[in-house]
Amino acid sequence: MDFDLPDVDGITLARQLAQQYPSLVLIGFSAHVIDETLRQRTSSLFRGIIPKPVPREVLGQLLAHYLQLQVNNDQSLDVSQLNEDAQLMGTEKIHEWLVLFTQHALPLLDEIDIARASQDSEKIKRAAHQLKSSCSSLGMRIASQLCAQLEQQPLSAPLPHEEITRSVADLEAWLNKKDLNAI
Repeated sequence: MDFDLPDVDGITLARQLAQQYPSLVLIGFSAHVIDETLRQRTSSLFRGIIPKPVPREVLGQLLAHYLQLQVNNDQSLDVSQLNEDAQLMGTEKIHEWLVLFTQHALPLLDEIDIARASQDSEKIKRAAHQLKSSCSSLGMRIASQLCAQLEQQPLSAPLPHEEITRSVADLEAWLNKKDLNAI
């Protein structure tokens, strides 16, 4: 995404796209020198930033690099953490945690929706913080990162609902696989 579009600021458009499509991978493209402040401000929006002009071959290499990061980061669960927890406490304990998560943490998503509708950033921050911790304890890496982003930008960050739903399904599948392997 070009930072300098003719009819809209590229960063503003990127924020709108990220909110609408949380799993969309955005790569920034700019003719301006990108200082560290701008890089930090946009790090949650863009997988990377490519300076213009750039030769076609280099552009291809950079795009492949940033898209490869997506492949490596696509796994929603921290499987090594889950394996360690399963080894220390057993998969039955992780099953129990997942039940508690669905009973106590998932209702926080409704609280976030209500708070977002009323523009109550403090309520969003509190709920996002609780969700972040709960997701992290179950190895829901990407969901936890989205909750952290929501905690920092309560009124503009993408909502974590879709990723949390995916992470719960992935965790259930992981647990089922572990249970089958134990037989």
